[in-house]
Amino acid sequence: MRRIASSLVASCAIATLSACGGSGFGTSSSTVPTSVQVLNGSGQANDFTVSPVGTLPVQLSATGQTGTGSNVTVVPFATFTWQAGYAPAGASFLRGPSPLGNTPCGTPSEKPAVPVLQAGPGGNTYPLYGGAYSILPPAQTATNVYIGVPLDPRTGAPVLPATGSTNYCLVVDEANASGQVIGSQTVVVTNAAP
Repeated sequence: MRRIASSLVASCAIATLSACGGSGFGTSSSTVPTSVQVLNGSGQANDFTVSPVGTLPVQLSATGQTGTGSNVTVVPFATFTWQAGYAPAGASFLRGPSPLGNTPCGTPSEKPAVPVLQAGPGGNTYPLYGGAYSILPPAQTATNVYIGVPLDPRTGAPVLPATGSTNYCLVVDEANASGQVIGSQTVVVTNAAP
């Protein structure tokens, strides 16, 4: 009788796991994600900072997902189109774990186009960072991109925070294959420690 009960419990457990196969960290058969998780190159979420005088851009690495709550599933091989612009002065960003909380965005000294970069060749070479990055063409999809400091088109110098500001913020949007924006991150341009 115990053997039958053990077999019955094991069978129920297998049936339950099979029925839950689409939840948790499963993968989705859908090819169009409805949300996105974006991490920096160190695997941290909500920590996107780049220095206007630094030697590297910040990496954004995206994973497509479908579902909500405990039913989130990964969409394998999802790629995204990316676009970047400026956050309005006064908008807030999360400045690390508590107790740091939200901090307001400052103002840039100029507002030229914000480049979305890719490692290596493939687009116009970006003059910062030793020529190791090029500008991602607007319609090209990617999973990993880099956000660098915008350059003043007149001088070629990195755009600094305006006088009286310690930072400024860039907003980076990710769109799925249907063109729907499904994610947005703030990249803070600052020399201050996060």
